[in-house]
Amino acid sequence: MKIWGIKIKAFKFICKVVAGVAAVITALSVSLYFFSDQIPTALDKYFYRSSVWDGNWSSNTEYTIAPGLSDYVSPDSPKIIIRLKPDAERGTVQGDIISEGLCELQPITWIFYFDSKKPNFLSFGRTRDFQVSYLRSGIKVPIALVRAEIQEPVEDIQVLVLSLIGSHVDTAFPQVVGVAKNLNAFDEDVEYLNERCTDITVRFHKSLADHWNKDKSKERQKDDR
Repeated sequence: MKIWGIKIKAFKFICKVVAGVAAVITALSVSLYFFSDQIPTALDKYFYRSSVWDGNWSSNTEYTIAPGLSDYVSPDSPKIIIRLKPDAERGTVQGDIISEGLCELQPITWIFYFDSKKPNFLSFGRTRDFQVSYLRSGIKVPIALVRAEIQEPVEDIQVLVLSLIGSHVDTAFPQVVGVAKNLNAFDEDVEYLNERCTDITVRFHKSLADHWNKDKSKERQKDDR
């Protein structure tokens, strides 16, 4: 009888453990059900930080007098334009980037993408790695990998420090450069770079035409002989 009594006590103990575990699982399930709609908001607030990345970024400080901004955005930095649009649910950021150096690299279209996947949770959304690429035959061809780090606002102006951490080709992209958000000169910089890149494209096509004419001239000279 004692043996049976021990078995009964063990069985009751197991039942209590199972009941306790079931209660915990049920409580967690109920909590997740009620708070699941808040999880994306929490991820975006503490890790993705979509609102910070969203906007127009450029390296021109001509119309900016915020003290300390020149520490990150040098007046002699090459003009760089970046337009970013985040996806708060996925944690990604997509955009485009343009500079004279990039236009020299791909003078036909000079359309370059600046895309980032989800950031590392340990970065708390402060840093992201962006891939610079261009479109060829419907496929994005990687050019460089750039790490962007959010600096604290300087007089309400957000600053990103861009560091080149990997390059597939000579992109003429600076090793380190700063860009600021929504500067007054942004539209003027866009117009300036459009004109400069158009000039680069015109020169490129002219060089192709000159090269073609030279080849034709050489062929005619051979025929005359």
